[in-house]
Amino acid sequence: MADVAALPQVLFHHGYDLREATSAAFDAAGLAPNIVVEGAEMDAVLRFVERGLGVAIVPAMVLVDRPRLTSAQLLEPSLSRTVSLATRADVRPTRAASAMETTILSTARVLAEEDAGLAAHVRLVE
Repeated sequence: MADVAALPQVLFHHGYDLREATSAAFDAAGLAPNIVVEGAEMDAVLRFVERGLGVAIVPAMVLVDRPRLTSAQLLEPSLSRTVSLATRADVRPTRAASAMETTILSTARVLAEEDAGLAAHVRLVE
C-alpha cells in the first residue's frame, strides 16, 4: 500500500463502495493517498487513468476491454467485492439481463483462467 499511496491517485467519490474499501485500506496502513482527481463512477475513473492523470485501484474485470491500461495485482491488503445479478423468480429475464449475466460469468471465467491467484478468489454461482 505504501508504494501505491506514493503514486498520484484517481479515486472514486466518497460513498462509492470501492472508495470506502480503498480508504479503509490506506487508513489501516496509516497512509494517506496522493489524490489528484476524483471520478463519479467507474468509466470516469478509468478515463482519467487512460489520460495519464494517475493510478486507480479497480476490479480486474473492468480492464478486459481497456487495452491502454495495464494492471498489477494488489497483494496486501487483499480487497474483495461481490458482484451479483438478482432477478425476479416470477419474471423471465429480458435479453439485456441475460446478456449481462453471460458477460459477467464469461469475464469472471476468463480472468480466473488467466490468473491462478485470482482463480482462487473467483466463485461462480449459477
